Amino acid sequence: MATTRVMPPSKADTLDEREEWILRLLYAPNENGSSCPIYGKTRIMKAVFLLQQKLKEHFNTSAGFDFRPHKYGPSDEGVYEILESLDQRGLIKRIPEDEHDSDYEGMKFELTESGYSTARDLHQSRSDDEKRLLDWVKYKQSMRSLGALLSYIYMEYPEMTTESELV
Repeated sequence: MATTRVMPPSKADTLDEREEWILRLLYAPNENGSSCPIYGKTRIMKAVFLLQQKLKEHFNTSAGFDFRPHKYGPSDEGVYEILESLDQRGLIKRIPEDEHDSDYEGMKFELTESGYSTARDLHQSRSDDEKRLLDWVKYKQSMRSLGALLSYIYMEYPEMTTESELV
């Protein structure tokens, strides 16, 4: 009788905590239970920054990012690298501004069908308080006008404005 050997998932198939948090953020459903995309590289960068900060402040944990002051406020180039990786792995789609019809400017970041399933499972594994935080970051902050989002971040985290060209 032959034995079937199951191979463990490769490193390329596993997600690190930063990838998981970005997927959770993109999945976070609105009050109707639908997930909305996030538009624009600056907007997603600031949403991830807020998520990181609020996880530290309220849960004494981290999403694994290392934000530093930059010319447009807090930045971690790892966010863009992760978005690229998630796109290449078929978990998200990045749709250029000229290929979507939203009123929001910039690249559209949304989950693929596979990404939705993965992100839903990741989201469901979090506490209710963490889910509320994800909802707050996505719908109360990242869906605001970019100016309002940046103003909020600059007022709440002035230490992240030291390199900014916007101050």
